[in-house]
Amino acid sequence: SLAAAAPDHPRVVSTNPCNGTARFEVQNAIWVTFSKNIDPKSILEENFVLKIGGPTGPEVSGTTNCTKNCAGFIPKHELNPSTVYYAQISGAKDLDGNAMANPYSWYFVTRSVITTYPPWH
Repeated sequence: SLAAAAPDHPRVVSTNPCNGTARFEVQNAIWVTFSKNIDPKSILEENFVLKIGGPTGPEVSGTTNCTKNCAGFIPKHELNPSTVYYAQISGAKDLDGNAMANPYSWYFVTRSVITTYPPWH
């Protein structure tokens, strides 16, 4: 008899920003691309978290969305400049109900925001 195939769990294949990004734009959303299409109902705000500094830092409020194999976290406010952020996604399920095997987390740093004014003569 044929052994049942192991479920093909969704895996994170890329993130934007990438892990270790040093100059992420403060007004951008955070995106995750999976190995397969994801059930949008599995991308909940408690499953996609963004925190300042690290896993125990203060949480950034925002909303989530999901299209095909991409999930996004859209911060409610512009991110702080020159700040380390910790992002984690967990619980994402594919269209057959297979959940990602482990949470996926990464770090990035926002760029410094330098406002330049035109010289007035």
